[in-house]
Amino acid sequence: MKIVLYYPENLDKPRGTRNRVINLATVLADYHDVYVLAYSIYTYKKIPFTFIKLKRVPLIGNLLKYFNAPLLLNVIHKIRPDIIYSFTEVSLPAMTLPSKIYKIPHVVEIQSIVVEDICLKHKLYKENGVVYRILDSLVTWMLKKTDLQVMGCEPLRQYYVGKLHNMILMPPSINTALFNDKVEPDKSLENLKIKTGKILVTYAGNFNYYQGTLFLLDVISKLRKENVLDFIFVFIGNPSEEFKQKMESLHLEKDIVLKGSIPNDAVASYLKSSQILIIPRLDTKITRFAFPSKHLEYMAVGNCIVSTKTWPSEELITHLKNGLLADQTVDDFIHKLLIARDKRLRERMGNNAANLIKKKFAVKNDAIRLNVLFKELIKKSKKIT
Repeated sequence: MKIVLYYPENLDKPRGTRNRVINLATVLADYHDVYVLAYSIYTYKKIPFTFIKLKRVPLIGNLLKYFNAPLLLNVIHKIRPDIIYSFTEVSLPAMTLPSKIYKIPHVVEIQSIVVEDICLKHKLYKENGVVYRILDSLVTWMLKKTDLQVMGCEPLRQYYVGKLHNMILMPPSINTALFNDKVEPDKSLENLKIKTGKILVTYAGNFNYYQGTLFLLDVISKLRKENVLDFIFVFIGNPSEEFKQKMESLHLEKDIVLKGSIPNDAVASYLKSSQILIIPRLDTKITRFAFPSKHLEYMAVGNCIVSTKTWPSEELITHLKNGLLADQTVDDFIHKLLIARDKRLRERMGNNAANLIKKKFAVKNDAIRLNVLFKELIKKSKKIT
C-alpha cells in the first residue's frame, strides 16, 4: 500500500504536529511505502520513508500552502497513492482537489479546533464574529469533503458532533522507543546541573500565550524574591519577543537558560537530563480542545511533571502518583515545585508516568488501527468507482 502523509510546513523543529508526522510515518513504513510531503526535514537518523520536498515561492509562500493544488496534482499523479493522510487545516484546500480527481481516500487528522488555530496564526480574533463564523463554516465544509476525520481527543470530537459524520477518536501517541532507558542525557545540561548545583526544571514547546510561559516568569520572579534558589529553569524553543522583554524587565537572566529550538531526535536527551518538567498551560478554548503530545513525551521520559490543572493533564496525571497538579496561581505552582524537591518522590512519580505511556500511548498502536481503517476506506472507494 502506498500512503502519502501531507503536512505543508517545516519538519525540522521539535513541535507537536511535526513530531507526530515523523513518528507516524516511521511506524507506518514498517508496513507500507510511505511518502512524506513537507517543506523541510531534519533528523539525526536515517528515515525509513520517502521525503518529498515541497517547493516554496517567494512572497506568496504562505498563501501557496493553502492553494498549491496544481503542484500537488503532479506529485500525486506520479505516486498514485492508495491513501492520502493530511495534518491540520492548512492541508485541506490544496489536497482536496487531487484526492477527488484521482479518487483517493482522504483522511485528515485534527488535533485542535481548526478555526481557533487559524485565528491565532493570522490574528483574527473571535471578537470579529462574522469572520470567525465564516471561517468555521468554511473549515467544516472542507472537513466534510474528506473520507475520514481523525479527532485527537474526546472534547474535540464532541465539538464537531452534528457537523461531521465520519469521525473516529484517536488520541495522540508517541514513538516510545525514543524515550527508553538507553537515551543518553544531554551533556550541556548535565554540566549545567554540576556547575549550579541546582534542580533542573525544563519547559519545551512554543511560546504562544496559552502555553503559560509568561505566567511561568511570574513564578520564577516570586521564587527569586522569596530567596528560593533551588531551581534553574531551562526553556527549549524559540521565545517570543514578549517573553524576552518580560524576562529582562524582571531581571531573571541568572535563573533562566534559553536553549532555542533543537532537532526532534535530541528532545529525549534534553528531557532526560531534566529533573522536573513543567506544563504551565492556561485554561483557554484552544487548550480545552487539544491533546498535545508534549504531555506524553514528558511522561515517557520518566521524570517528574508539574502541571497546571488543564486538559489533558487532569486526564493523564493522578496527583502525587505520576505527577503534580497545581492550580493556575503563582503560589500553588510554587508550592508544587517545592514538593518536587523530594528526589525519591520525583523518581517514583516519573516511573509511574513512563509505565502509563508505554502501555497506552505507543504510536505503533495507531499504525495497527490505521491499517484496518485504510483497508476499509480503499475497499469502499473501489465499490463506489
